[in-house]
Amino acid sequence: MFTKNQILNWLFIEGLAEVERNWGEVNWLVESENENELGFKAILADLEDDGKEYIIDPVVIRRGIRVGFEKRHELGDPYQRAAFTDLQFGAWDDVDYDAFTADYLIQLALFGEVRYS
Repeated sequence: MFTKNQILNWLFIEGLAEVERNWGEVNWLVESENENELGFKAILADLEDDGKEYIIDPVVIRRGIRVGFEKRHELGDPYQRAAFTDLQFGAWDDVDYDAFTADYLIQLALFGEVRYS
């Protein structure tokens, strides 16, 4: 059984890893020592936008879930629509997401859209 905080922590880590593979660079990172606590924070540089920096923290991850759910039909992929629906409604044990979900979540939180895919 997974908790909300565990899922949020995993989305943070997965999202940053995918961002670094594709469009950004993590300049500073603090992770939670306990996966049941939300103590993470990172500074992310957008390498596609002259290194513009953004702070990624639990507020950003929650915003990404909300925006992802609101814009789920724009994503086109049924897998991503289902993932954002489960995340929005707290189906922590049922949620199935991948690194793309976590990357999209960060982009949606920061930009209101998926810019880089």
